[in-house]
Parts: sequence; C-alpha cells; structure tokens
Amino acid sequence: MDAPKNPENASRCEARLGELTDSDLTDLRYFTQRRLLRSGLAADLARDIVQTSLQSVLQGLESTDQGRRPRPEDTETKEAFANYLRGVVNSKVDAL
Repeated sequence: MDAPKNPENASRCEARLGELTDSDLTDLRYFTQRRLLRSGLAADLARDIVQTSLQSVLQGLESTDQGRRPRPEDTETKEAFANYLRGVVNSKVDAL
C-alpha cells in the first residue's frame, strides 16, 4: 500500500508499533501459522514472516519508495493496526 507520506500518520504508526505486546505478536504469529497452513506451506515460517512484515512497516516509515505505509484509518486504533498487520502478513504469504 503506497499511502502518501504523512508525518502525523507516521508518528501514529510508530506509536502503534510500540504498543504491540508479546501477546499481540504471539497472536500475529498464530494467525500467520494458520494462514501458511491454509496455503499448503510450512507453519514454521511464521516467525520469519511476522518479522519481515514488521520490517516492511518500519522500512515504509523511513522511505518513500520501499516498505509498507498504513493509511490513516489503519493507525486510528490498536485493533485497526492489528488488522493492517494481518493484511501485510497475507500479502507476504501470497508472495511465497
């Protein structure tokens, strides 16, 4: 997703990343495992996919031509941001 560079949204994205707990990351990993299995892929790739997904978001904060940048509505709440991250994971799994 190539949302326009927006300093306020970038700040909210950084804040949402900082709000992620171990439990949130575990939930995202389990989601990723289920997604991989539904695609006929090895579930043990989940940790790596979660990490590359988070890395893509961080990259998008620092670059205008690389990484993923959430839309403003994706950073409004923690739940919206978690849904956005699941979408990033889906894209990563689809690309395998």
